[in-house]
Amino acid sequence: MYHVVSDYTETRQREKDGTLSVEYRYNINYDRWKSIAAGLYLEFLAGLIYAFPVYSGRLKSSMNLSQVGLSNISTAGTIGGNFSIVAGIFLDQLGPTWTSTRGARIASLGFFLIYLCTAGLFPVDAVPVLLACFYFIAYQGLTWMDMPTVAAQVTNFPHQKGLAVGLVKTQFGLAASAIVILSVGFFGGGGKLNETPWCKGTEFQSQLFNTTSSETAIETSGGITLLLFFSLLCIIIGSVASHFLKYTPPTFNNGMLGKGGMRKMYLNFGFVGLVMAYCLVVSLVKIEWYKTGEIPEGADLIFAIVQVFLYLFPFFLLLRTKRRKGQTAGVADSGEAPEDWLPKNSDAEDLVTEVPSDNEVVGATVSSMYDFSFKEALLSIEFWCLFFIFFGGTGAAYMTINQLTQINVALGGTAADKALAVVFVGLFNCLGRIVLGNIQDFTGRCGLTRPALCVFVMFLMGTGQLILADATSPQDVVVGVGFTAFAFGSTWCLIGPTTSDIVGKKAFGKIFSSVSMAAMGSTVVFNSLIAGPNYAAELSKQGENVKKTCCGPQCYESAHTTAAIVSFCVAVAPMVLWCRTRTYYKNLYAANK
Repeated sequence: MYHVVSDYTETRQREKDGTLSVEYRYNINYDRWKSIAAGLYLEFLAGLIYAFPVYSGRLKSSMNLSQVGLSNISTAGTIGGNFSIVAGIFLDQLGPTWTSTRGARIASLGFFLIYLCTAGLFPVDAVPVLLACFYFIAYQGLTWMDMPTVAAQVTNFPHQKGLAVGLVKTQFGLAASAIVILSVGFFGGGGKLNETPWCKGTEFQSQLFNTTSSETAIETSGGITLLLFFSLLCIIIGSVASHFLKYTPPTFNNGMLGKGGMRKMYLNFGFVGLVMAYCLVVSLVKIEWYKTGEIPEGADLIFAIVQVFLYLFPFFLLLRTKRRKGQTAGVADSGEAPEDWLPKNSDAEDLVTEVPSDNEVVGATVSSMYDFSFKEALLSIEFWCLFFIFFGGTGAAYMTINQLTQINVALGGTAADKALAVVFVGLFNCLGRIVLGNIQDFTGRCGLTRPALCVFVMFLMGTGQLILADATSPQDVVVGVGFTAFAFGSTWCLIGPTTSDIVGKKAFGKIFSSVSMAAMGSTVVFNSLIAGPNYAAELSKQGENVKKTCCGPQCYESAHTTAAIVSFCVAVAPMVLWCRTRTYYKNLYAANK
């Protein structure tokens, strides 16, 4: 039940000139901008999956995991985060609010169980299996928040779906950088960034390969507090934000944004840009402080408090409820309104669509190529093109993100080098969403439609993987990570609107969740079948060591090379989709001029 309009009254009065004046009064309690604000928070939570490199090194050492074991755990989490068909079914049946609320609860439970595991509450022998199960649960909850957020944006902003999805998805990319600032500020544990690199120095190499060392016990001193923090964030922020995530009702006029609406959209992008710049500056400053060990007392706490205040901006947008008085219009005896009178939707100053006729659904838009049922979609070429676009645009990136700590270690990087790489993941991930979110509707009018941009993204992903395959230093890793993260963020920004363009609303939840499962398959292939075993093979060539650490560029060279080849080959899928949708996009943008 939508309580969008309340206190509605209608007053009619006969004027002296014989016309009938009608005055409508009402309060609008919900508008589509609340789905934007809620989406910013929910995508921030969904982006917790990118925080894995922040603590994966500590997880590996404290739980005494091998690299293959750690890869399997991260893979299980990524499978959970992309096994979205169940969320899609509930989304189509029960809507975004119900689905997202349950997702917040599931994610909170999963992270809490992981925290208990690191705190030593479970048998040591069962830890690897339990961690894999708990990460699956936690990340499954994240996708239950992500899926309805995308669906709400493409439904509520049908003419600017790329811009709306790109806006909320920026928080998906920023989450890792922001979480580092918050967790260190409130919980400590910034780490030592001036320590000796693991894979450099003859003294450390001697210690590394000292097989008589007794370092085999699991360290469970209180658990990893950051994971408990994640659990609290999900249950508190996720539950509140989900309450505001709704589809606008069928009687709502979801017109194209006018000048006022576009100003509001870019104001929100300005907020994202401010947060991104803040995270970048703070991260770089703190890296330099930790290198020298000269850290001002209380600086981390101040940084975290400022971060919290920055994230209050979308909250005020949530609370802002429009209360506009209905318009008064002169109506003739026939009951027909003058031609120059149009009722406005709830977006002040927005350009509105034409008033529908009596037998037309208000807010209906021709914004999709088909209106597929789930079965029809599975039998279409377009669906499988979308599937392989997502396969190529996510698997290699997930592998890189999940293995980032170990990639840095293998190339002789310090903790400071890893911190910088994590910052670049968040920065370029977010930047890809900002850039592609803003340009995709504009370039579509010039013939470079969303599928065409997907071709560009596939080649960019392949280039990033080639740079990583040839990397011989931590500085090379930062460059390769930048290309990879930008392509990854762009893929997430493009796939939702492109799917909506093609399949329509009838079964969008189930279809889009099935497309998203491509990331699950590609992650299993790249992370567990390629990167993990290759790392173990290279480690065995170097000899057994207590750190279970492979040193040298060869540890990941073949994994990144394979990922690059796959990315270039998969570029065929968006090319086919580009050709098959050219007529549709030409008509769509011609109609929207």
